[in-house]
Amino acid sequence: MATRTIKFLGKAYSESGDVSLEVSINGNQVHNGTVLTKSPTGTENKDDLYEMFTFNMDSSVSGNIPVSIAVSGGTAYFGLLNGNYSGFEATYNEEGTITTITVAPEDYYRDLNNNTPDSDGKTNINIDPADGDNPSRNPLDDGYYGDWHYSIPDGSTFTCDYYIDPELEILEVPSV
Repeated sequence: MATRTIKFLGKAYSESGDVSLEVSINGNQVHNGTVLTKSPTGTENKDDLYEMFTFNMDSSVSGNIPVSIAVSGGTAYFGLLNGNYSGFEATYNEEGTITTITVAPEDYYRDLNNNTPDSDGKTNINIDPADGDNPSRNPLDDGYYGDWHYSIPDGSTFTCDYYIDPELEILEVPSV
């Protein structure tokens, strides 16, 4: 097993001051503090996600993992978790044999699950207390296959089960 570095991707907005997040993944608190906070844009649902913080997790962790995100000081959006050991990049010769590793598994980051039009890998979603519809799911476009941006209002806690696909645990480049 290896230790994965996980990037928490989202965004945070406040009229004044900083947004704070208290985040637990699989029963372990992985962050408790402020995050990069921006002024509201009027286009929050469509703004790009950014890396809010990183944490480490054993690469053997997979399946539906409980996530809890408590927000204070503004509004936060949760998008996804990107982790290393989730693939690699290589060049191949005409026979299909790897000739050069261009990005090793420990340096290769991607979403920890595959998205479909019906799911972004998050189930059992709840926002308590809810601000409007629960959950507040914001797909960027109809038929979008990426991760939805879940809006979490000030004073609310978002919970879900986040699917970490065991097939996306790549600890070494396979031999061909």
